[in-house]
Amino acid sequence: MKIDRKELLKGLENILPALNRNSFVGHSNEFIFTGRQIVGYSDQICISYPFKTDFSFSLPAEEFYKIISNIDVDALDINIKENKLEIKGKGLKSNINCNVDESILDVIDALCISKAKKESKELHKDFIEALKFCVFSASKDLQQKGLRCISIDNKFITSTDGYRISQYKIKNKFEFPFLIPASSVEELIKYDVNKYFISKDKNWIYFFNDEISFCARLINTEFPSCIKLFNGFNEDIEIKIPKGINKIIEAAEILASGEKRVDKEIQVGIFKDRWECKGQNDFGDIVREITFVSKGIKEKGIKFNINPYFLKDIISKVETMFYSDDGKKILFKNNDFKHVIALLIEE
Repeated sequence: MKIDRKELLKGLENILPALNRNSFVGHSNEFIFTGRQIVGYSDQICISYPFKTDFSFSLPAEEFYKIISNIDVDALDINIKENKLEIKGKGLKSNINCNVDESILDVIDALCISKAKKESKELHKDFIEALKFCVFSASKDLQQKGLRCISIDNKFITSTDGYRISQYKIKNKFEFPFLIPASSVEELIKYDVNKYFISKDKNWIYFFNDEISFCARLINTEFPSCIKLFNGFNEDIEIKIPKGINKIIEAAEILASGEKRVDKEIQVGIFKDRWECKGQNDFGDIVREITFVSKGIKEKGIKFNINPYFLKDIISKVETMFYSDDGKKILFKNNDFKHVIALLIEE
């Protein structure tokens, strides 16, 4: 059958976030062609993109993606012959081992994605923005099952690791509380979805736009209450955020610690006469500062660690922050969003 390489590539790129390329279990590192869609399926998420084929099969994702993304032939002819995907085009011939076992299709069909889409509800655009603001505060500790999730309860999206907490009030009101793994949210926020559906057994939540379907497994566990972290602030005493802070954040960002974007960290210091940002990793360190008088700051100043991308998002929304009565934490806040972070205490 004839296919367009560009359309195929678009589909593959939409599916990539669902794949676990370090796994050799099941089909979690494969593209699955169902005949109607291209699907990426792991234990936690399932993403599908409409793409018709005359046959169903699955094949290793990394190698196939490299081939399709690197060739410059747009008109392709594909066929299945003896458990191999045959790809032909002008000046091109390739044969790739594939799996024609259809058992994975039963797993995907069990999700009833088409039915879920028909019954889906409108999702306000602030939902994805809220997830973007909250994903940074989720715990990275593998032992903290609940804290590794994002909590959605009524109109509030919350995340915490016990030392910091983020909460965003959204316009949608959900019927019951549920938890989505932060690792799934990291992938979901890459998509502009506008509808959702929650399965009756409350095991999966589905998100849709005109092209993709994104299914995320929900986690059945307790989400510890850390709301008390929002207490203990005198909101009559504001600390203004300097206008030129982005430049020194971006300088420190170059040498931020952490591998993944969501794990990056820099250190921010606020003193009576200046703000400074420090980035430090195995390569070295860098410190940039900006002169700025901050009222209410003690002589030795205050310091905290924070993701630089998250900090830039925060200061795009707020112009001031607040210092806790006990001197151990700070609060960023506006009408919809608030974030508390524990300070670094130097003995």
